[in-house]
Amino acid sequence: MFWILLTTAFLVVFGGILLVLPSKSERQIGRMRIDARKYGLQTQGIVVTDVNAPAIERVTAGGKIKTPKVQCIAWEKLYEEEYTEIPTWTLYKSTKEYGPVEGYVIEPQLKEVGLELQVEYWRRVGQAIEQLPDRVVAVKSDRNGVAWIGQERLDSPPSEFVQEMLAGLADLSKANVELVRDRINE
Repeated sequence: MFWILLTTAFLVVFGGILLVLPSKSERQIGRMRIDARKYGLQTQGIVVTDVNAPAIERVTAGGKIKTPKVQCIAWEKLYEEEYTEIPTWTLYKSTKEYGPVEGYVIEPQLKEVGLELQVEYWRRVGQAIEQLPDRVVAVKSDRNGVAWIGQERLDSPPSEFVQEMLAGLADLSKANVELVRDRINE
């Protein structure tokens, strides 16, 4: 009886400790996020609209329309200067409909953004997005900076993931800044 109680107590104590320790994948994600901060990127958890959700997830059993959401991580690169004319948009990776960049739908609509005729701008945005890591759910631009929103992958070294992120976000940021400068010079 003594040994059963001792074994149970041992399992409760050390089992509880093992439950709170981070797993290998959690440690790898932590290293990636620390590397991101070293390069000036910010990371945060975010919930975004799932534009690829099947119809059954868009309606409740009672027939009410709902907006499906997906939990993601946003990796953001802030602008070095403050720009008031930076375009504000979010491109969602879509399998159903397409916007100004192939494979993505935009929110808000292009007319509201005021960039419907900027073919060269959207071409550069598309090239920048191609450099970003896979598992992207959305790409965002606003007055503060540009962001990759998606699921972090663990199938490559953390440094490779961060370098892909830096290259893509830097090109996207550069496209936005040059667009603003071109508008000012007109």
